[in-house]
Amino acid sequence: MPIVESLHIHPVKSCRAHDLKSFELDRLGPVNDRRWMIISAKPDGTAITQRAHPRLALLQAMPNPDQSITLSVPGFESIDVERAELEASPSTREARLWGKTLPALDTGNSTAEWLSQFLEEDVRLVGIPESYKRFTSDSKTDQTAFTDGFPILIISQSSLDELNHRLDFPVEMQRFRPNIVIGDCGPFEEDSWNRIRIGNTILRASGSCSRCILTTNDPFSGTREGREPLATLSQYRKTEKGVIFGQNYTNESKSGRIDVGMRIEIL
Repeated sequence: MPIVESLHIHPVKSCRAHDLKSFELDRLGPVNDRRWMIISAKPDGTAITQRAHPRLALLQAMPNPDQSITLSVPGFESIDVERAELEASPSTREARLWGKTLPALDTGNSTAEWLSQFLEEDVRLVGIPESYKRFTSDSKTDQTAFTDGFPILIISQSSLDELNHRLDFPVEMQRFRPNIVIGDCGPFEEDSWNRIRIGNTILRASGSCSRCILTTNDPFSGTREGREPLATLSQYRKTEKGVIFGQNYTNESKSGRIDVGMRIEIL
């Protein structure tokens, strides 16, 4: 029976993963996952990601028990973003993600100046306000945070192992940014599951994940390294949707907990 091998969240969209032994679920997916996002300071408020800024891979966001986050990058003093203070006197602005305009909670000038200095571009950090509501790509009821389209991404370790056998140099799982890494199953088995149960939670498959140039970024140096692994993936994982690797899932359970080591029941 497949098991949960590791768990990961990305508190700020497109930034470094935060590894966990367990996470809770809420209406938007894993708690603290992609609840913050960097946007352009220009009026359009377009989301800033590693597609244009590979250095975002160096930005670590540590979620704290009081719902604040601590941002840190090499060579900079860390900075705290206090959620409670933002909600006490909210400043909202529009953010644009994949062509859709969303309400967002602006985190203020100090954070914006810190991030702008790091990225060498005028940007703002925004969070999800109480009024936020964004549905997944295949539902009128299921919601998601500042993800590309779905709350959860699952990849099996054997899928990565199979890819690495084809590459001259192995790549890390971090390039693919999964929430749940699965062990004890064959390559790409995660693509064939319709619904699964992990502990007291049920997840529904929501389509394969199409991969982009972001997978060519080195997650440890924050630099782009040629065309791999995207070029090799395109030789055997190219579909009408594009190059696919990993499976998107939606949490039908809007609460519950997933732990590393839990068994996965295929429903």
